[in-house]
Amino acid sequence: MTANISPSPLRAKRRRAPASGNRLSKVDAALVKAILSRYPGYDQHYIGVTFFGVNGGRISEVKTGKKFVDVLAASDAELDAFLASRRPLH
Repeated sequence: MTANISPSPLRAKRRRAPASGNRLSKVDAALVKAILSRYPGYDQHYIGVTFFGVNGGRISEVKTGKKFVDVLAASDAELDAFLASRRPLH
């Protein structure tokens, strides 16, 4: 026997926050791979928010190979130039 359970009228329907519109490019993904390689202790959420303004899940997708699998890590010189020219976003 299955119970017929209806949602409580007191419970508001949850809505997602609007998307930021920030996306990782291939260049960004190459930099992410280089950052993860050079600084393995950095948290994916820290990298995403601090340097690229994206959710840590986007960094995880790069890290696990779900996205940008064909992109190589940026060179040390490219990463150094990026870090020197970039101030953290927070």
